Amino acid sequence: MSHNKLQSLPSGIEGLTSLAHLNVSDNDLVSLPSGLWFLPLVTLFASTNKIAELAPPPFNPRTSSLAKNLQVLALGSNRLSSDRNVFATISHLGYLKLLDLSYNGLAEVPSSIVGLTGYIFFYFFFLHE
Repeated sequence: MSHNKLQSLPSGIEGLTSLAHLNVSDNDLVSLPSGLWFLPLVTLFASTNKIAELAPPPFNPRTSSLAKNLQVLALGSNRLSSDRNVFATISHLGYLKLLDLSYNGLAEVPSSIVGLTGYIFFYFFFLHE
């Protein structure tokens, strides 16, 4: 679904219960829907969009399919800022191995994000001063 000028993801995406990999990079998305928390995604590529916020989990985040499975989250080149809600949402993703937040409006990364389970490789190049 990359490179399609999508402004939003299709309604009912949470019905794709076997979807493990989703690439929506290089579109015009301004947010990611809360329905993604219901999917067993292992990789989510959403770089080079206009995403300014991340939808919080609609229920207990630790029991969601996304929180239990997601290992790669690429959100580089979006419009994320150092808003605590962005990091609060990411902190529920306890199995991340790679997190790309490069080229956003982030001034700092809170220490709470480092407390995620397992080893994480971070991309935070070009943080704003």
